[in-house]
Amino acid sequence: MFLTREKKVQQIEDIKNKIKKANSIIVWDFFGNNSNSISYIKSNVAKLNAEDIVYKNRIAKIAFERSNKNEILEHLTGPSAFLFIYDKENKALKVLDKYFKEKKEYGYKVGYIDGKFYLKESIKEIASLPSKNELLAMFLSTLQGTMRNFAYLLSQIEKDKDK
Repeated sequence: MFLTREKKVQQIEDIKNKIKKANSIIVWDFFGNNSNSISYIKSNVAKLNAEDIVYKNRIAKIAFERSNKNEILEHLTGPSAFLFIYDKENKALKVLDKYFKEKKEYGYKVGYIDGKFYLKESIKEIASLPSKNELLAMFLSTLQGTMRNFAYLLSQIEKDKDK
């Protein structure tokens, strides 16, 4: 698709705005994925306050450079899709990770999560971690079990005193 100079300038500004607004940005390699796969990802992440967009690398490089995100520049090669996540939960990253696991492919390149730059290996690890809410639920469940055991112990001590 041929872009006029004005459209390129507008795209650069759009990307810069998305970079500023996003809590996390994941760049992934969509080589070998068909339009159905891309549509699946786009529709599922859209429900989670995120968007997945394909840009030309040259235009993306200009936008990232102007946004002072220079670490990413050397990694913008080949077919790249950009997942902009606007919430703090990063639920959309789980959608992308689930897709990669189903397809037995990992296409992460690099990204920023909560403003910090990560390479693909680190992004894979972060994506596999439970969410903040899941960790909190695990912690509370552990506390509940401990409290239950403690209450049982106290009741047994009380019973022993009565004997």
